[in-house]
Amino acid sequence: MGEPILAMCLSSRRSLCIHPKVSKLDERESVDSECRRRTAPWVTQTADLDYSKAEDIENAARCVYYDQFMDGHDKEFKFPAAIYNLDDLRDLGAKAKMCPYFLARHFLTHSNIIVYSYSYIIDPKIANLVSAELQSDCVVVFDECHNIDNACIEAMSLNINSKSLEMASQALKRLEDLVKAEKQSGS
Repeated sequence: MGEPILAMCLSSRRSLCIHPKVSKLDERESVDSECRRRTAPWVTQTADLDYSKAEDIENAARCVYYDQFMDGHDKEFKFPAAIYNLDDLRDLGAKAKMCPYFLARHFLTHSNIIVYSYSYIIDPKIANLVSAELQSDCVVVFDECHNIDNACIEAMSLNINSKSLEMASQALKRLEDLVKAEKQSGS
């Protein structure tokens, strides 16, 4: 029999968050912002909190689940070969007391099959963070693929105004003058 299958989906922080306070926020942007605020390296944790208490986890300045992931527990943690949906990832993260979003991102490089938004490949900023080290034989299934043609067009499009064209024209003229001067001095 072949290699065991590790298949998972990656979604937004909003869909995978298990932090008691952050996960209750309604807007994706609010969850992203609050997550970034609680995982920023300059935010320090209060030393006297008891993380076995839900209220201390909820009121901590930092995200306990992210810190648990970053403290190297992700190196010890092994995803059992299986197929994981969002609920499975949240359950596994809660059981391991680690952030499901960052766990999923970390284990994408070990996955045989990944389901995620096409933006994780098309958007260069996101692709460099998330998709750069996928296995060469990994199968990627795009979610929300009905919008991919517009996203590709938008990603490869450029809006040019008359000022940009004028500046480009002036730069080309300067370059042309430099090339002519160089040819004349070299002759």
